[in-house]
Amino acid sequence: MTELNVNQNQISSIAVSLSECAKLKTLRIEENCLSLKGIPTELLSKSKVSSFHWAGNLFNEKQLSELEGYSEYMKRYTAVRRKLD
Repeated sequence: MTELNVNQNQISSIAVSLSECAKLKTLRIEENCLSLKGIPTELLSKSKVSSFHWAGNLFNEKQLSELEGYSEYMKRYTAVRRKLD
């Protein structure tokens, strides 16, 4: 599975084990009840996720950017975008 869509499911946390999914590239978790505490740093720092769709949760982009591992996620995101151009 390369994409997981769990939009609109009242999710409040993401399991750490999701970061171990070697083929998962896109995670759609929009319009849930997710807070920053519910995002494992491993998802940002160690996973293969390069497209994380999180709008409509209990945090904003600035808050997300301050989480540990965000810079590693952005490196993956940017690398994928460059390949698409």
